[in-house]
Amino acid sequence: MVPFLLGGIFTGGNIVNPEHLGGLMDLLKGEVGKTSSLKSGATLFFKEHVVSIVKHPTNENEAVYDMIDSLPTCNGRGSITRCYSLDALKVYLETYCTRKFTESNIKYIERNRWDDAMADFDPRVFQSFVWTDLPKPKP
Repeated sequence: MVPFLLGGIFTGGNIVNPEHLGGLMDLLKGEVGKTSSLKSGATLFFKEHVVSIVKHPTNENEAVYDMIDSLPTCNGRGSITRCYSLDALKVYLETYCTRKFTESNIKYIERNRWDDAMADFDPRVFQSFVWTDLPKPKP
């Protein structure tokens, strides 16, 4: 993970690698006692598309996550999917992303191991930027 100049954090890699996707999940979760109870948001760039993730904390250790996809569905509208835990968000993202692979993407993935040097050409590549709300000043 590399700090991003505007105050957010950048992470990315192979969307089907649990460790790479786990980096995004860790950033959204935040640090217990520091940022875990703060609102945060992320942009996820994947397959020439961008989705947004918004974290709504319900207490210090739990949150609800909304994934907002602006691409029209069959009804011509975008969608918001609410996940009631970080684990649910992870499962949803894994399913969402793998459904975006074409048959030629799948053939490429089956024939090629992940290589950071080839990320520009690999259909598994993703980037994400995560921002966290500022702590509220104590009265």
